[in-house]
Amino acid sequence: MPDLSRRRWPTAAVVIVLLLATQASAQVARVFLSGTGDDANDCTNAGTPCRSLQGAVNQCPALGEVIVMTSGGFGTANITKSLTINAPSGIVAFDARTITVNIGPTDKVVLRGLSMNGAVFSDNYGIYFTHGGTLVVERSVIAGFVFGIGLEAGGSHLVVNNCDIRKNSYGIFAQFQNGVTDLSTLTVENSRFVNNVSFGIFMFDYIRAVVKDSVATGNYRGFGIWQSVPSDGALLLDGCVSAHNTTGVYALGQNGIVATAKVTNSTITGNDTGVLGELTGQVLSFGNNQLWGNTTDGTFNSTVAQQ
Repeated sequence: MPDLSRRRWPTAAVVIVLLLATQASAQVARVFLSGTGDDANDCTNAGTPCRSLQGAVNQCPALGEVIVMTSGGFGTANITKSLTINAPSGIVAFDARTITVNIGPTDKVVLRGLSMNGAVFSDNYGIYFTHGGTLVVERSVIAGFVFGIGLEAGGSHLVVNNCDIRKNSYGIFAQFQNGVTDLSTLTVENSRFVNNVSFGIFMFDYIRAVVKDSVATGNYRGFGIWQSVPSDGALLLDGCVSAHNTTGVYALGQNGIVATAKVTNSTITGNDTGVLGELTGQVLSFGNNQLWGNTTDGTFNSTVAQQ
């Protein structure tokens, strides 16, 4: 049996230093933001929060979290690392300027609980995803921009969940990045696209989108896809409602390229035109949709047999 009496044990001072280092490491993973804060503060302390979103992002470490403590207006931000911005329910995290997300291919950014209104400063973009891995937008309101959410990050993943995107020119505008032909994915669930001047959702080349349990109403066109180059881009609507738009579901193919919108379990009603495929655009049905009550229903290009 070893002689434990001869072992050198850490002194109390060493134990305290190690404990404090562990606590500091845990604290620095969170940065606090408040309408009464100051960017000169040590924002890792809840008693001394930052004032601006950019200030909090600057102090937040990679993989950390910015916690919005009080309602207020927090300004623009350029995000270049993995992090989460979290505004809890009951707090209005107001932002009238563009939030740009420009991250690496393995990075992930989560934006939760934002209230954005572009009518104040007339910025083109609410959230502008220009490069990187994964962006998740949850429980947010985005209104008054040219592009509520702009996706131009090749080979990326945009997830939008439980959001209200309204009164923009385009609710979500997704297109490939110049010179980048890697397919990007767009996943939308439980969201509403209301009174956008052009499209609720519009996707252009090299985008594969799934939209589930979401509503488009009062837009020029509810859901749309445009393909002009060979790619695996496609649009799938599952359990959606497109109502009171000029066009409910729209597909446009150019240069001989087929643009495909597939619709399942969805209702398309009260539009001027229900479904419309132009040139080589096709709107396909899985045979379980409700297409009725439009001024012109239109017809699905074909029906895909269920398996």
